[in-house]
Amino acid sequence: MRQDKKKRNRIAIVGGAAIVLILLNLFMVPNHLMNELEIYNHKTQTMYDPAFLANGQYPDMFLRVYLKDRTVRVSQEVKTYDMYGTYGKDDMDGNPFDRNYLIENDYTLWFRQFADKVEVDNDIVSGNAVSENFVPVQDDFIHLGQANDMLRYAFPLNKEHVQQATAFWYSWYYHAFAEKREKERGQDLFPDVYVNLADDDREKKLVAVWGPDQDLYLMSEDYYKRVIGDTGKEDAE
Repeated sequence: MRQDKKKRNRIAIVGGAAIVLILLNLFMVPNHLMNELEIYNHKTQTMYDPAFLANGQYPDMFLRVYLKDRTVRVSQEVKTYDMYGTYGKDDMDGNPFDRNYLIENDYTLWFRQFADKVEVDNDIVSGNAVSENFVPVQDDFIHLGQANDMLRYAFPLNKEHVQQATAFWYSWYYHAFAEKREKERGQDLFPDVYVNLADDDREKKLVAVWGPDQDLYLMSEDYYKRVIGDTGKEDAE
């Protein structure tokens, strides 16, 4: 009898503890997730929420909607890592890495995934000429937010079988390394996304330009021609 009573007591204690833990999980987990993740109403949830623009969040969500069925013109084709000077030097001290591999190619890889078509035009400005031409007219653009997360999670779009195309390197460069550089230099070094909607309609092509800082400027062909005029690629020299 005593053993049966002890057994029933143990079962009651264990059962009571389990119920308490379940109740705590039901209460604490949703509250924790609400602090970590923004939960949106299922009746209004779409790929892009207007609140993202106001808060400078998830610019890629807007771009994926905006680029659907559109043609985007870029300044250069995607280059493989063997075209960069640090290729084959992975075993050297410091594991040297040419960050231009990500800077020059990741946006084009992204556009090839989410736009209807990508055209390469080598006369489109690139390099330092991007800042020289578009920073002065930055007020013409809507600032969608920072691009580091958009680019950090772009590694599946890179099909190269090199370590520099892996999730680790993308996360290091666009997150850990970017944060370290920001702290060292005391300035915002994350890339930003800007879009200009002037003279735009769904039938027109878009032009995408970015420089070494990887700030992205996306605009209609008409606006691009109006800003650049006849200067073209010569400004990048």
